[in-house]
Amino acid sequence: MAILQKAVAIVIAGPTASGKSHLALELAQAFNGVIINADSVQLYENLSILSAQPTPDDFCKATHRLYGILPGEKNCTAALWCEMARDILQECCQNRKLPLITGGTGFYLKALMEGLVPTPPIPKEIRDKTIARCHEIGLKNLFREVEGFDPDIAKRLQVQDQQRIMRAWEVYHFTGKPLSVWQASPRVLYAPEYTFLSVYLNPPREKLLQKADSRLNKMIEQGALAEVKSLLDKKIPRSAPVFKALGALQLADYLEGLITLEKALEKTRKITHNYIKRQQTWFRHQLATPYRIDDFYCEDTFRYVQSVIKEFNY
Repeated sequence: MAILQKAVAIVIAGPTASGKSHLALELAQAFNGVIINADSVQLYENLSILSAQPTPDDFCKATHRLYGILPGEKNCTAALWCEMARDILQECCQNRKLPLITGGTGFYLKALMEGLVPTPPIPKEIRDKTIARCHEIGLKNLFREVEGFDPDIAKRLQVQDQQRIMRAWEVYHFTGKPLSVWQASPRVLYAPEYTFLSVYLNPPREKLLQKADSRLNKMIEQGALAEVKSLLDKKIPRSAPVFKALGALQLADYLEGLITLEKALEKTRKITHNYIKRQQTWFRHQLATPYRIDDFYCEDTFRYVQSVIKEFNY
């Protein structure tokens, strides 16, 4: 058996609809665990169905943290999420609870396990200025500006990667230092006292896409439309982070009479399929784990992961 000097935290990663939450719940019940959300959309309140948050029954079976805690307009950076997760990890360590960190936002998981480079928070006025500049000159020309003041970072960017191009532009114009210089700085570690044991669920893609389609239909039956209508009634802008939930904008278009429900669901299925493909590609290249399971959650998966955890003297 492995003998570790550090505390152990379990990371359960995988694409949407792969069964991560079910596996986390079973393990939490078996090992006196606390489930910590690492899905950027499940952080938001008033969208529990469309974001596939655990059910009320699940919440009763085990302790869940970081679900439905943020208002829809609040942006949650990886650094902010890591700070919240770090506080819960410290509580788990003090109370001898096993942390089970699960979600499909790979960058959150990678940041927690490997740390983040120290870049300052960007004020809203600078972010608004960045957006305005992008609209004024177009993304291609914004990329050329980034090439001018930060050629090193530009080599790592793709011309269509709007989010990362705008990030490089805003960091330079706020701090006067290129993002590449910031990224060369030592990383900030959020949980150095923990050893992370990563499990990756990677079901066959075609079966995964079918399951995602079926889950979307169930979401509509369970009240996803009412959730999106509530966001619209509250005048939450479509640019708000909560509208990044798969299908939120498309269902909003339906509710506002812009498209049919059939078209909204068709569009949602398409963006969900594309998102799953991106997730699988990202996890394959970015998540270092010896425990890859090429299947959905099932009893055999639970027993296998249970045995792995026991090997670590937990």
